[in-house]
Amino acid sequence: MAQALQNMGKKLYAVGNRTHSKAIDFAKKYGIEKVYDDFQDIFTDPDVDIIYLTTPHNTHYPFMKKALENHKHLFVEKSITLNSRELNECVKLAQENNLILAEAMTIWHMPIYKQLWEMIHNNEFGKVQMITVNFGSFKDYDMTNRFFNKNLAGGALLDIGVYALSLTRSFMQSKPTKILSQMLPAPTGVDEQATILLMNEDNQMATIALSLHSKQPKRAMISCEKAYIEIMEFPRANKAVITDAVTGEKQEIIVGDTKKALQYEMEDMEKAILEEETDLLQFTYTQNDTWNHYTAKAKLGLKDVWSFMTKDSADFDWNTKSELEHAVKYIPNESCKECHQNLFPEGINQDGITAHLYYDENEKKLDLQCISCHLDAGHYNPDYKHGKLTGIPGAATATVDTSLYFKTATPVTSFTDYTEQIPGTAVAFKMVAIPGGTFKMGSTDKEPFHKADEAPVRNVTVSPFFMAEVEVTWDQYWAFYGQTMSEGRTPPETVYANNSNPDVDAISGPTPPFGFPDQGWGAGDRPAITMTHYAAETFCQWLSKQTGKKYRLPTEAEWEYAARGGTETPYFFTGNPKDFSDQGFWRKFFDAKTDSISSFVIYAKNSKNRTQEPGEVKANPFGLKNMLGNVMEYCADKYDPKAYSKGGDNVTNPLITEGEEWVVRGGNYTSDAADVRSAARDYTKHDAWLKTDPQQPKSIWWYSDIRGIGFRVVQRSG
Repeated sequence: MAQALQNMGKKLYAVGNRTHSKAIDFAKKYGIEKVYDDFQDIFTDPDVDIIYLTTPHNTHYPFMKKALENHKHLFVEKSITLNSRELNECVKLAQENNLILAEAMTIWHMPIYKQLWEMIHNNEFGKVQMITVNFGSFKDYDMTNRFFNKNLAGGALLDIGVYALSLTRSFMQSKPTKILSQMLPAPTGVDEQATILLMNEDNQMATIALSLHSKQPKRAMISCEKAYIEIMEFPRANKAVITDAVTGEKQEIIVGDTKKALQYEMEDMEKAILEEETDLLQFTYTQNDTWNHYTAKAKLGLKDVWSFMTKDSADFDWNTKSELEHAVKYIPNESCKECHQNLFPEGINQDGITAHLYYDENEKKLDLQCISCHLDAGHYNPDYKHGKLTGIPGAATATVDTSLYFKTATPVTSFTDYTEQIPGTAVAFKMVAIPGGTFKMGSTDKEPFHKADEAPVRNVTVSPFFMAEVEVTWDQYWAFYGQTMSEGRTPPETVYANNSNPDVDAISGPTPPFGFPDQGWGAGDRPAITMTHYAAETFCQWLSKQTGKKYRLPTEAEWEYAARGGTETPYFFTGNPKDFSDQGFWRKFFDAKTDSISSFVIYAKNSKNRTQEPGEVKANPFGLKNMLGNVMEYCADKYDPKAYSKGGDNVTNPLITEGEEWVVRGGNYTSDAADVRSAARDYTKHDAWLKTDPQQPKSIWWYSDIRGIGFRVVQRSG
């Protein structure tokens, strides 16, 4: 740990050891200024904030109690305690004193796992079905050694098994409910070998094999529906090999550095205290989940104090604490259930019953949270009125002057910019004439943050087209909703069966959303968000019928051509992605540049964690705003990671029609600068984005778990 801190440009404040000479030697080696004469003094030193406890397992419990009683945050080596009774007591003590208590487990902090968990969460490999873990090392039969000493809490499970169990649990949707185990004892009685079988309510299974007297590879395999993942030396891994279950094609992912395992732990501990990154420690004690609430409150309080002392209040965005991304970290369901024990109170309507029945049946399976649906609980809003949105925001009280409605659409007789008027509404929007041409689509491996699906670069020709200056706004989308919502319950199959015009679906409309899809950020000119790809296409069909023109979503080629605005650089403006990105080693010491990019892009560094109005940025060379950032934009193409290698080096008006997910482009308000490059590609995660949708069946109109998604329309010239 001392070396890890040195690598971070920091050092330990003090060190203590039951053998004083060892503490002195350690301090000399790592330049630690203070050595305690009495090991116990570490617990009462007023200058100590955090204690990293690395003593033998059997000593953890008394030392943890003493540290917590003296108001010290604790980072404890595995295994954190010998049994649940000890842990229960320490958790309660930490809770009472508003302290952080966490186990130092490298697996939670290695970058490779953070990437794999994200890929699993995005359903890239399908459901996890089986996990197999092996961990064996050869230890000589020295019965005085802690590995085989019963009095020192030896044995395979407490020493190496915790790694295997932690990895296994991290890839399972829910905790195991069926556990079978057997063990072979060493001569001292501790478990020399052990095998464990696990299964949860999601029918995910795991097998674990441990040994302290026979060599095994430290190997983990996660078997999913579409692929299996192999990880060697898994406690401090930086590489995973993913094998396609159908084709057998292998993909190798390398992230992080095994030598920095302890450094990653320290960095995450620091962030957990000084920032709101409470999930970094991965401490969810299933016997009492209310602990999450209190530990998070403690961490947030420390963050608030730190920010108050070190930051200019004008520069610190306190409002982000009310956003869902932050709230889900410190408002577990138990915090809500403490007061709301009855999910079906007197007076609840049928829609509320349906929503809560879905929640009640799927809470554990889908890891649902109350906050996922109740973004505004109304506890601190005196004007709050509970209930789902049944109409257009503000429409119930606002007086509408229908004399302002457009009677006809804008005629287009030449290839020049025009402002479209939507008949029957007061809404108009600008369409920009985009000249056709040929451009180099994609990026080379020399471009910073280049990804494999952006290659190979090929020459693409697109025909002239019109594109909306900005993403579809709430004013536009609510006009569509207001005219079609009465048809929203019509099943899609009925719509299509009775539609006399196969090119235009003007019959079906959105179902009422649960909650406020604008997230309370404001409507008007802000981009409309949270709609499905189906909803975006239906909007285009409605707009086409209203105006007599053929509006649609842009192809991926049209989108990138328009985004580049005639440039061949990573952005349509001057700048290197490495200078703007928060990724990379040097970001630990120097802040990313924001001057030029902030003039053109709404992204993580300037968004204040929400969408912004289009007037906040400058247009690109074609006169289009927010092509990069603000919200991801739907394209008409299905996503294919190898799309650019198909069709030759020169293609005209390409369109990919095969695949499971849709292409989205441009990044959004939460994106790093690396992900808002003109060539950067992404795709929908349909099932994950609908995870907490309470409607049954799942809505074809509204996504409940993605907010940074929108779209803009195009119209082909001629």
